[in-house]
Amino acid sequence: MAMEVGPCIPRRCPCGAATVVLTSKTKENPGRRFYRCGVVFGENHVFKWADDAVLEEIEALAVLDMAMEVGPCIPRRCPCGAATVVLTSKTKENPGRRFYRCGVVFGENHVFKWADDAVLEEIEALAVKQSVMENELIEIKEQLLDIKKILRRLFRWLRHFLPNFEINVSYV
Repeated sequence: MAMEVGPCIPRRCPCGAATVVLTSKTKENPGRRFYRCGVVFGENHVFKWADDAVLEEIEALAVLDMAMEVGPCIPRRCPCGAATVVLTSKTKENPGRRFYRCGVVFGENHVFKWADDAVLEEIEALAVKQSVMENELIEIKEQLLDIKKILRRLFRWLRHFLPNFEINVSYV
């Protein structure tokens, strides 16, 4: 079963065409992947850098963080308590590379993490959680089967000792 993806990763252009993922060959963004309309390139058609789309998607999922515990790999807060910000490197060594850092102070003892590393770690952490949940689901299904067997025996016993006893339960 395919997982529903959020609105930050464009699947369709407003014109209705499916998006495609391409790789930039420009001097400013060499090798950087992007989404664009699969039919028309230009104004009023989808264009979005893939790394921006993924970060926006993860940040949108962070809203769920209050209701659901997510992996610790994407820093949402600095140890100083400040929220993190996502910035883009302008250095010669890492041009265009996104990173998280403390939203208040830049320096030692404050958050700095490359976004691509954080996303990879987050995916790995979520894969472990998914595996645990799948195992728990298997256990729950086994327990449910045991409960159904017990209920069947109970209903047989009730019918035996109470001949007029009738129950209409489709799951037993």
